[in-house]
Amino acid sequence: MRAQEEQRAPFKCHFGLREPAGAVLEEGAATLAIEAEWLELRLPGGAPLRLGFADLDALSPSEHAVAIALATGERLQLSMMGSRLREFLEGLRGALANYRTKHLLFDKAADSAEDFPCEAGRAGEWRAGALRIFGTHLAFLPDDAMVEPVPYGELTSVTFDEAHYLLELSGPELALSIGKLGTRTRACAALVEERLGALRRRNADALATLVPGLPPLTARRLAAAVRDGVPVRRAELDAIDLSIWLALEKRAVAEGALGESFDQLSTLALSEEMAFGLKETSLRSDQEPEEAREEEGSGDESEEEGAGETDPMAGRVAFFAFPILSDDRSKPGNAVAFEVASREGRATYLFRIMQNERYGVEPFEVLVREARARIRSVARAMVALGFRREPISLSDEKLRAPKYDRYRLALRCLAPLNIARAMFVGRAIHGAAWRSQLDEALLRARAPKE
Repeated sequence: MRAQEEQRAPFKCHFGLREPAGAVLEEGAATLAIEAEWLELRLPGGAPLRLGFADLDALSPSEHAVAIALATGERLQLSMMGSRLREFLEGLRGALANYRTKHLLFDKAADSAEDFPCEAGRAGEWRAGALRIFGTHLAFLPDDAMVEPVPYGELTSVTFDEAHYLLELSGPELALSIGKLGTRTRACAALVEERLGALRRRNADALATLVPGLPPLTARRLAAAVRDGVPVRRAELDAIDLSIWLALEKRAVAEGALGESFDQLSTLALSEEMAFGLKETSLRSDQEPEEAREEEGSGDESEEEGAGETDPMAGRVAFFAFPILSDDRSKPGNAVAFEVASREGRATYLFRIMQNERYGVEPFEVLVREARARIRSVARAMVALGFRREPISLSDEKLRAPKYDRYRLALRCLAPLNIARAMFVGRAIHGAAWRSQLDEALLRARAPKE
């Protein structure tokens, strides 16, 4: 990855700050400094104006100026930088890219990544930027917009289009073309394939630990079905071998102390639609609110570096989804319960499948289809967050606190996170009150949305 840490002399400019309606709030001469986490405008004789990178949405450069859109709706116009405008743009783009990849809760250290300047095309729209390749995902960093992360689990094919000299990345809900890589096209394709292949081998090793003793061809089918971070239905696993789900359940109950909750959720859920997922994640320390840690337990979320060398499951998260729905609409339903089985002292998180008005009248097959979609979308949100569930349950008011800058950034960049927050109905903390909290959340799932 190209270093972006070099110090630059401050940039002299003229600035204009406008409110969302267009009226000028402030303007004049200023000096600009690009810091690690904000852009600072130093005003003659006045307090500096610091614009956190978490709240910068997009850059719109022109020949002699650049406009910066803020998340709050204001717009900052910077001009009169002369020959240093290009240098300023390069510095700001680099600092923004580093900040966003660091704080979008990516689960691998940035120093393992490599950058490839390129253009990316999606649905016919092309943008200039760079492809940053990590160990478990890649991210397209547009020059003038938000980061687009792509977990490797979402990829089903990586191909090289000889005719158009494009790298094509595709999956069930992904079609991304990477071009203008020049002489590095083949090197880029080779690195993506290498890291994708290495992740799949590590994933197969972990599954062999969870479900030991399978015949080689059966183990291979299992590894192909359980892609990194992507939930797979019990019916699909049963089609491979009926012993797989039972082995996964036994391991979850034994290691996660989830016996009672797992049994009760299995009784409530539609059995063949229950789902399992496995995600490799190397987490940084993540502080949760004091009240949450007191309720859920004080287990540290971080993993020891290098632990994966001896235990294929080290640094991995196993999770289960329980769709609670019934053709009898008088029973509890309209919810998907998520359990993260490889962490201690956690809670069951519940999400509404659809608006309650629809749940009461839609055909049962529609409910099943929507439940599958909800499981996929919530899993994507959790994968994007490195399985930190705090951003899902925090109130809008708490999210405005400065310490949650990165979560606000994630909310603007990651559509699945917004969906998960909108459909979140509550959590049941493992302990004596677990069942009563579960029942309360299920009642909220059937209540009209506020």
